[in-house]
Amino acid sequence: MKTIALTRGKVALIDDGDYGWATQWKWAADKRVLKSGVVKYYAVRQIHRRRGKSSKVYLHRAILCLDNSQNVDHRDSDGLNCQRHNLRIATYAQNNANTQVRAASRFKGVNRLNNRWRARITVDYREIYLGLFRTAEDAARAYDAAARLYQGEFAQFNLPAEEQL
Repeated sequence: MKTIALTRGKVALIDDGDYGWATQWKWAADKRVLKSGVVKYYAVRQIHRRRGKSSKVYLHRAILCLDNSQNVDHRDSDGLNCQRHNLRIATYAQNNANTQVRAASRFKGVNRLNNRWRARITVDYREIYLGLFRTAEDAARAYDAAARLYQGEFAQFNLPAEEQL
């Protein structure tokens, strides 16, 4: 594993075999602020075209030889970890499943409703209601079970495996 220096004091992780190819360009840290307020960074370079137009090339897409129409998921959710074992081609829904967004409850897919905790999950752009629970932890377990069923390897769980029971 090698590192590529980016702007903003950031570095991208890359496999040794991709290092020589990637270092022929200057890469920058592209900052994204998600709707949840979470800040993510990606390694990017600019391609300048005629008439002052330019486009972005993301390092993770370039490594997998993909264009902008295909989604790439970072298994560890770190946009700067561009090692091949950490990258996988994903659909838009699969990429969104692998997020770590937490609501006010501390758990993904769980929110307070009156004096109970509601669990929900989104599958194929449809929200599936999982029920009302006495505790946030019980609702998180319900979400985790649904995530395992519907999202498979792309699922991000609320609780460690030993707390799933």
